[in-house]
Amino acid sequence: MGVPTTRNRLLQALPVDELDRLLPQFERVDVHEGNVLMSIGEPTEFAYFPEGGLSSNLMITGEGRRVEVGCFGFEGMVSSATALASDRSPREV
Repeated sequence: MGVPTTRNRLLQALPVDELDRLLPQFERVDVHEGNVLMSIGEPTEFAYFPEGGLSSNLMITGEGRRVEVGCFGFEGMVSSATALASDRSPREV
């Protein structure tokens, strides 16, 4: 499917030839408040490169409460575990 351009700052920092090779493999998805992209321990199938908004990384406490342990926006990606060759999500996103 591919996308012609990106507003993600991490991707914009890539050399143009590398970005041009990657963009045709990407697909834009709409994400809304409350959507869970990845759950703890679930297989990671995709990496997400936000183009706007703010998302949270959540951990579950021993008492079952969700605690925000990080956030990211259009300057980063989810899940960094994907880039580190992990096949499971360490956090809920």
